[in-house]
Amino acid sequence: MDRGEATNSSGGPFLQGAEWWKLLAVAMLISTIVHLLVFHPYYFGDELFNFAMAEASGGSFLETFAKLNSYKPRVLFNGWWALISTSDWPRLVPMLVSAGFLAVALAAACFLVQLRGRKALMLQIMLVLVVVTCRFGVMLPFDYVASIIEFSSLAFFLLGLLILIRARFLEHVSVKPGLMALSLFAAAIFSHERYVAAVFAVGGVIGLAGLLRRKPAGMAWGVILGAL
Repeated sequence: MDRGEATNSSGGPFLQGAEWWKLLAVAMLISTIVHLLVFHPYYFGDELFNFAMAEASGGSFLETFAKLNSYKPRVLFNGWWALISTSDWPRLVPMLVSAGFLAVALAAACFLVQLRGRKALMLQIMLVLVVVTCRFGVMLPFDYVASIIEFSSLAFFLLGLLILIRARFLEHVSVKPGLMALSLFAAAIFSHERYVAAVFAVGGVIGLAGLLRRKPAGMAWGVILGAL
């Protein structure tokens, strides 16, 4: 067993070495290019809704944040837009936020593919091409309300999933990766409520694995994630 495998089986750090950072750097380059191809400096469409809320709140971050959450309680997503709409930032800022979240999602997805085998380069390339050329990838960079909510929630969910898989959580239930994944799954849910179903499914798999293997800790983590 090599050093990486030993670390994974003990539930230690879920990303080691330069591989993750290389993937993230390449993904950030691709994501930034995709966003710059359709970038323009003028807020429009659904983006203006947040500025209307900010104006109605007198430019106060906390009041704008509260108003946005009274409309839809997406705490993290609303936090981004409350900050953007009350800070008088150029549209380049939400573009970079959107590009960053897409890059993290792409890097996490590629890392998950890489865990299946070292010779996964072509599959990773195809994965990136599918994401950036599909309807999801082509349309979202036009509108930073839609892109930030979709890319951020996906990035948080995939990172949480990556932590559990990298730590071999089904075989080696451990508190540290469990708490890290729990935090990221919560971030995904507080960005977009649809991930309640996805996290419930992950919790169900972990709980069932714990039940079949007679591991109370696995069953407990399944209940915790399922209840999230």
